[in-house]
Amino acid sequence: MSSLNKIQKLRPLDMGVYTHSFVSGKQQNYIDTQYYFDKETKRFYAKVFFHKEAQGQPQIVHGGAIAAVLDETLGAASFMNGYPAVTASFSITYRIPLSIESEVIVETWVEKIDGKKVFLMGKMFDKDEAIIAESNGIYIIIPKDKLDSLILEYGKLIIL
Repeated sequence: MSSLNKIQKLRPLDMGVYTHSFVSGKQQNYIDTQYYFDKETKRFYAKVFFHKEAQGQPQIVHGGAIAAVLDETLGAASFMNGYPAVTASFSITYRIPLSIESEVIVETWVEKIDGKKVFLMGKMFDKDEAIIAESNGIYIIIPKDKLDSLILEYGKLIIL
């Protein structure tokens, strides 16, 4: 089953409690996101639309915009699987250019846990499932005392 078909069977997440994000926060007008989480497979999905203001080269989405979306969705996969974490290292491979005013699907997942390190993988693809970019990263689990102070400052965080 394609990821697009999987997303259509999932309930969209209400990200309204997490509005301070650079990518999906309330101030972001150039990238539209809708997030989904599959509790069975533990995979995190996003539908993403890049407006013309996310342009790098003429008519092409800026690589930094693509990287920001992949970084956020890798982190979200970690959070939604119970590992609140921050980026330690992040790598991206761009496969094909993405035209502006395009909608893509992102799928991210936890590959493994090693102590306080969370190893994550992800991919971004178009409606025909052509891979736009692939990413992987190592994220560091946030210590409980730091997490508690974040909750005090920002309110409820979405963690299953």
